[in-house]
Formats: sequence, C-alpha cells, structure tokens
Amino acid sequence: MAAGDLCTAAVMRRRPLLLLLLLLFVWCAGAKKKGKDVMYADVPFIECDVCREAVRMAWGKANDLREKRGKVREDELTDITENMCDTESEHGDWLGQFDVVQSGDKLSLHKPGGYSQCKKECSTVAYACRKQLEEVHSDLAEALYLQKPKSLDKLTTKVCKKWTKACTKANAAAVVKHERKDETFKEMDEKAKEMEDLMRKMNKMGMGGMSMYSRDDMDEMM
Repeated sequence: MAAGDLCTAAVMRRRPLLLLLLLLFVWCAGAKKKGKDVMYADVPFIECDVCREAVRMAWGKANDLREKRGKVREDELTDITENMCDTESEHGDWLGQFDVVQSGDKLSLHKPGGYSQCKKECSTVAYACRKQLEEVHSDLAEALYLQKPKSLDKLTTKVCKKWTKACTKANAAAVVKHERKDETFKEMDEKAKEMEDLMRKMNKMGMGGMSMYSRDDMDEMM
C-alpha cells in the first residue's frame, strides 16, 4: 500500500475518535462559558420588554400550530413555554434576535434583523426571561391552550403585570446609573445560523451543553 493510502487509512480509522474529541471540547467549552456572561445590572431595565416579547413569541407559535393543524395539544405548548428562555433550545432561538440598546438613562430591546450568536446581551435577555417566567410557564401554556384571554394584549398584561413583576412602575421609573459596555449586534450569516440550528437539534437529542463558537470565542477560551 502506498504511503498516501496508509495515511488516508489511518485518518479514516481515527475519524470517530477525532469527532468525539471535538464534540467533547465543544461540550466542555459550553459548560465552562454558560452562565458567566450575564450582565446582571442590566436585568431590571429590560425585564418588561423581555416578558412582552416572550409572550408574543409563545402566542405566535401557538397560533402557527393551530393554523397548520386546526388544533394543538397542551403538552406541545408546555414544551414551548418551558424552553423559551433556553438559548440552546429551538424555542429559545428568538433570544438571539434582540439587541440591548441604551438611550439616555434607559435600556430597551431592539430587533435589528436576523440572528446574532448568543453572547453577553443575549445571555442577559435569556436570564431575564428565566427570572420572570420560569415559575409561570405552566400557567402560560394553559392560557394558550384554553385561549383565555383571547387577545395577545390581555395575555401580556396578565403575565407581565399580574403573574410576574416584570412590568412594575418601579421598573419603568428606574434609571441606568451603572457603567456598561455595549455589545455590538453582529448578524450571523446563513451558514452559521444553519450550524447553530444543528447544534440545537443535537441538544434536543440529548447531547446537551453544546454550543457554537467563533474563532474569537475559541481564542478567548484558550
């Protein structure tokens, strides 16, 4: 056998091991990085926006299911509301659509278009979502299933003002006094978005903790 063929054969035999090592590295990197990027001081200023957008997303997905099949199961809605604050879930991909923008002494969510890779601001939005909605996701799923209330505005008011304290007068009146470093919203290209969606599918299959990292991310973790 020629030397080139021997090398090719050796690489082919090691491919499963190389793939396993790569996946293990990505998994460990994800576990190490996850939860360390939250900008906690920003959270009170964006909780109301996050709650409203989360309810809007869940409402939209429930309506999409009804339009496709004419009816929807409550467990399907529970799956949506239970995972909508998880950046690694297909139901949490909406979290990467928002940019946290400061205007004077206020913070708000803006939708520049497209999806960004989930870094500090995205992680902060996800944390605010979990903080406010983790305890009421079952109630939200039931409300969507029963379609009570029947309007998005009324459901948003119930969730964000009555069931939670996301949209309080205190939050609305609060002013930003802490120093913060804004994170530029960088839209992912089509291939990067496809890879991220693949990671989410792998997470759903039980390979949890996997995340996609850019070259800059890898350099930071080395």
